[in-house]
Amino acid sequence: MSCMDYKPLITNAGFLSVLSTQVCASAFSAVISLVAAKKCINSYFHVNCKTLHLVRYIIYENPCDTIMSAAFCFAWRLPQVMCLTSFAMIQLGLVIERAIALWRREHYENSGSALGIFIAACCIAAGAGLATWSIIQMNFQAQLVYCAPTSETSDRAKIRSYILCGINLTALFCAGVLYFLNEAALKR
Repeated sequence: MSCMDYKPLITNAGFLSVLSTQVCASAFSAVISLVAAKKCINSYFHVNCKTLHLVRYIIYENPCDTIMSAAFCFAWRLPQVMCLTSFAMIQLGLVIERAIALWRREHYENSGSALGIFIAACCIAAGAGLATWSIIQMNFQAQLVYCAPTSETSDRAKIRSYILCGINLTALFCAGVLYFLNEAALKR
């Protein structure tokens, strides 16, 4: 595609207003994150890539200057997608760890931290693997006007979203079951 094919999108008032709304929501999220970061000294805040796009659309007069390489978008999005997928995996890992703690409640305190480290490592590796799998088919030679799933990666991004939804629902359900099992164990 030529850069003039992108001009209607970049100059579209509706697109710019939606992107501006997302940036405002990100700024609100930044305030919330700063409050949370105040409580956690070693927290890191990741700037949303939509801000980068909006700044580029406003600063550059020629719409063709806003086009980015797919390799840049891949490098920009992969850490964010890895964090998202690893977070969902770690939620499930926490439920698994609590289930093991309930199952082995008499001996769990003496077992050490190896189990927790193993579960965390598996969750992070699974999250990184799922994230990489979902966007690895990207055409790195392409030029993009917006860092989002491309036609090559959209099916896998959709599958990743369904998998993460299933993992979150499973973790929520299992946490509820564990709560009731723990209550029953405390009454005995």
